[in-house]
Amino acid sequence: MKGIQGLVIAILLGFIGFAFNMVYLKTNRDFDHAKFIGVRKGADVRQGTRITKTHLEEIKIPNENVGNLREYALPWGDLDAVVGRTANRNYEEVGGILLRSDFRTAPDELDLVAKESAISVPIDTRTTVTSQIVPGSTRLAFYLSPQNNRELNDGNDNWTKPFEVLAIGHRLGSRQISNSQGVRSSNENMVTLKATNEQGETSQQMKALLNHLTRNNFKPLRVKIYAPKGKQ
Repeated sequence: MKGIQGLVIAILLGFIGFAFNMVYLKTNRDFDHAKFIGVRKGADVRQGTRITKTHLEEIKIPNENVGNLREYALPWGDLDAVVGRTANRNYEEVGGILLRSDFRTAPDELDLVAKESAISVPIDTRTTVTSQIVPGSTRLAFYLSPQNNRELNDGNDNWTKPFEVLAIGHRLGSRQISNSQGVRSSNENMVTLKATNEQGETSQQMKALLNHLTRNNFKPLRVKIYAPKGKQ
């Protein structure tokens, strides 16, 4: 009889041990995953919408498959910092992972240092899609009349070399980000450029541009959009 009781106890202990092992393995499996913030399928969050917890869900990805995703995606631990923020873009009904770039904010002042200065020049909005101009990212070249080509001295068919854009109208970032911050896009017929370098010196390109504007009574300039510096 005692032998049977011992066998039953051994079996029960075996089941208990198995159960604990399963819990342990399940818990450990969570440590093998990276957790990110995702938009639930069907949430359909539109630009300008205030994000709530009901819009979001936890997305687990095995660590061995994460790669460099941590550099771009928002970790689940940042959930509280995301809830209540305004969406900078549309998130379709299919859902997906939230990216760090989705919550960038535009600067609130011109990016100038030392003796740098800035100047605003008029652009031709009839031949330019101004929403494609992102201050701090895209660069602009300007078309000057042939009489200024000698001043450019770069053999570039009357186009200046690209200038860094600090602002377009009142906008200091992309239109989507500015809209999400409540900044209304206006005066986008004016582009603000760096006029001098850190030593306060004016480049030959800027001199040619200013001479052209003066000779032509500050007629709006035709622009050519370039990718950010260093981007291939």
